[in-house]
Amino acid sequence: MQTQTMEHNNSSSAAASPNDASFPDISSIPPSHSPALRRATFLFSLIAALSLALVAPNIYFRNAMLIVAGLVVLALGVEALAIILCAKSQSFRDTKVLAVFQTKLFWLPNPGIGGELVKQIFGHRHMTGRSKGGLRKYISWMHSPVADCHQEVMEKNEIYAQVKKATSHLIARTNDITAIANKHIDQAIARERTAFSPWTIMELSRIVRPIIINSLFEFIFGRAPSKEELDAFVASNDNLVATVGALTVPKMDIRMKALSYIQRELEATNGRPDIFGDDCTLTVEQRAKYVLGVWIHSGVAQAYRHAMKGMLATLRNKRVFSNFKKDVDGSYADAILLEANRMFPGVVMTDRRAVDDIQVEGAPLIERDTTVFFHFQNYHTMGFERPDEFIPERWNEALKKESNYMPFGTGQRRCPAERLSTMLSKQTMVRLLNELDIHVGSGLGIIKSYQHRYWSLDICCIVRRPSLGKLSLWAIRKCLNAGMTLYNVRKGLIVYRMVTRQDEDCARYKAPAD
Repeated sequence: MQTQTMEHNNSSSAAASPNDASFPDISSIPPSHSPALRRATFLFSLIAALSLALVAPNIYFRNAMLIVAGLVVLALGVEALAIILCAKSQSFRDTKVLAVFQTKLFWLPNPGIGGELVKQIFGHRHMTGRSKGGLRKYISWMHSPVADCHQEVMEKNEIYAQVKKATSHLIARTNDITAIANKHIDQAIARERTAFSPWTIMELSRIVRPIIINSLFEFIFGRAPSKEELDAFVASNDNLVATVGALTVPKMDIRMKALSYIQRELEATNGRPDIFGDDCTLTVEQRAKYVLGVWIHSGVAQAYRHAMKGMLATLRNKRVFSNFKKDVDGSYADAILLEANRMFPGVVMTDRRAVDDIQVEGAPLIERDTTVFFHFQNYHTMGFERPDEFIPERWNEALKKESNYMPFGTGQRRCPAERLSTMLSKQTMVRLLNELDIHVGSGLGIIKSYQHRYWSLDICCIVRRPSLGKLSLWAIRKCLNAGMTLYNVRKGLIVYRMVTRQDEDCARYKAPAD
């Protein structure tokens, strides 16, 4: 059964929509520049430089070739160091850290279970619990102080039922998000176009994240946040993303400041009964925790990273960017976001707990209280032709329904805001790519074997005046690539240091022995 599913997915990924000329058979698309080819080029350059140095007619030429050889060796060494750090830290996290928390673990996908079986298990009606013991404490610590009112993190109880109801009220107004987002995108574009300097190098998230925060805050409260509120929300969201990525720890002063602004707004509007209902028994503090955790933390992180990864992947691929510019009905933009979510999902993995025994035909019995870890990125590579390449053209209608793809989860605990998040991400991505002159490095300075979040390093150059020549832009791209390479190593050192210390930190959350 699994083999048949995989073969079917393989064939459908290569198939094209017969009525859409803009979605060709992906076999006609040339392969992307691969890391293996890049390393072969480095080695060839090294050999050529050393050879020329040996036969150099004078000392100046010989020294120049030796300098070139040294730079090539340095580039190879930097990449090797980054890959080693990544492999060590990732292996440590996958084995030692998670093993601290729980003994009954089940991983999806695994060598014996893939394809449709994964969806059947993860979407099973009994796969609705949250992990217990030390792991639950650790996850709650990462989301503190809002975990007790966070719809995704908490168990099903009375509070869960009330916040779920609030989410349903907000999701019913999903269509309003387009007009709200357009207003804030207009403001962001106007600020960039009227800035004094002709160009600037910055992180793309400095534009995208405020747009998402402003849009979602106004979507909930009917007004845009003030500058002080926006700064607090950006800082709190950034701290959450860095904490989940093992780059830092929760900074409660930052998060409590953001929570206080939301609580103040709720107090001024009588707790927003139009969202929570007249019969809601949640306190104002609990409602504020819900808004901060579900919308300002998780919702913003999901939408802004979704938009940014689509933008960065498009800008780094000339063929994709050219096709995007020809897109008239938005179908190619949809395909870009689908492919971005396939290759770079919002989170690497998530967990569920079986509330009862689960038996699916073709899979082993999953006993009650077993914690199941689902790895999105591994699952999204199964059954796809050339899975490590960014190819939006693969997304025809059949593939959406039949592929190994579920970035928003599945079953009873599927993300309810999938449509809203996708609409907001698409609107932001399309308008910024069409209306701003954004340049990024080619990506050759990025170690793609790193965890997915590092691939989306968002250092970019925004050109505000068309006075920069091709030579200037070429030099900027080279600087961006060099900066990204060094940034990889610096972050790799941080991650390695943080992760290897987590066994001590996690011991505090270890569940007591039965």
